[in-house]
Amino acid sequence: SINPKQPFALNNRGNILRDLGLYDEALKSYEEGLKLDSSLHDLKYNCAIIKHAQGKTDEALVLYSELISSNNHDIKSLINRANIYHENGRSNEAILDYDKAVEMNPSFALTYSNRGTVYQDMGEFDKALANYNISLSLEPTAHIYSNRGNIYQSQNRISDAIDDYTKASQ
Repeated sequence: SINPKQPFALNNRGNILRDLGLYDEALKSYEEGLKLDSSLHDLKYNCAIIKHAQGKTDEALVLYSELISSNNHDIKSLINRANIYHENGRSNEAILDYDKAVEMNPSFALTYSNRGTVYQDMGEFDKALANYNISLSLEPTAHIYSNRGNIYQSQNRISDAIDDYTKASQ
C-alpha cells in the first residue's frame, strides 16, 4: 500500500489515476503530495496539467507561472503556459513564451509549430509559414504539413497546398 506520507508515491498514484482518466482523484493525490512538500516540481506540474484538462485555466496558469519562476529553464511549463494563453486569446503573451522557449531549445520542433499556429490565428501568415518551415525541417509531421497547406490554400498557392496535403496524408 502507498504510504500517504511520501509525496513521490502520491505523485505516482496520481499519474496512474490520470492515465485511467480519473482526473479528480489524480488531482486530489497530487494536492495531498503538495501539502507534504510544495517544492516538488513534478507534483505541481501534474496539478497544472489536470487543472488545464478540467478547464481551470486560471489555476493552471498560476501553477505554470510558479514553476517557471522557480526554474527558468522549465521549457515544458513555458510551452504549456503559452498554449493556455493562446487558447484564451492572449496571443501576444503566448508568442513571448514561445520566443523564450525557442531561446532555451532552438531544436524543439513543437515550439515552432505552436508559435506558427498562433501567428496563423493572428493572420500573420508569413510568420506562421516561417515557423512551420522550421518545425518541418526539425521534425516533419502530418499536422504541420496540413497547417502549412491551409495557409497555402488561403493564399491561392494551390500547387503548394496540394503538395503539403499529399505529404500530410502519407
